[in-house]
Amino acid sequence: TLDRCVFTTGAGGVLQAVIYGFGGLDFASPNGVIDEPPALPESWQSLKITGVRWQGKRYTLHVTKTGRKLIPQR
Repeated sequence: TLDRCVFTTGAGGVLQAVIYGFGGLDFASPNGVIDEPPALPESWQSLKITGVRWQGKRYTLHVTKTGRKLIPQR
């Protein structure tokens, strides 16, 4: 059999690239996302990440080719 292993740090790096890079998540900014225009890959229509937690609250991050929104979950 072929031994396979998952590098947790590599998986974490991919998640960070998607959440902070494509997603533009930035809790230091007033609206929670960077003000730069989104740069999604050409084949992507949108990106939606649910369950983002910050300071005890949950959010959904929604990114389209025209903008980003961080929406509080109820």
